[in-house]
Amino acid sequence: MTSLFAQEIRLSKRHEEIVSQRLMLLQQMENKLGDQNKEKAPQMQTTETALQRNLSLLKDIEAAEKSLQTQNHPVPPPEVASLEVRILRNKCKRRDPQKKRRKRGSSVSSALLFTGHQ
Repeated sequence: MTSLFAQEIRLSKRHEEIVSQRLMLLQQMENKLGDQNKEKAPQMQTTETALQRNLSLLKDIEAAEKSLQTQNHPVPPPEVASLEVRILRNKCKRRDPQKKRRKRGSSVSSALLFTGHQ
């Protein structure tokens, strides 16, 4: 019986040591976590500030883009519009004869190539 009682006392002391060591380790972990949070606080503040700045810039860019899309573009004077139409007509007229010549002349030009004449 006394040996069981002595063993119970040893186990009880060992249990108290383990619980004491556990409490000490928990306290160290809490202190370390608190220190890490203190170190990260300025970084989190910087990140939050950067996020707010970026959102503000994005809103400004979107507003500028919308403003540019909705701006009225000035109508060119009639002389410029008339000149543009004439230029486009001339370009179209120049292209048509070339297409017709190529279609008509394709068999002739290939025959000339075979004979060596150009």
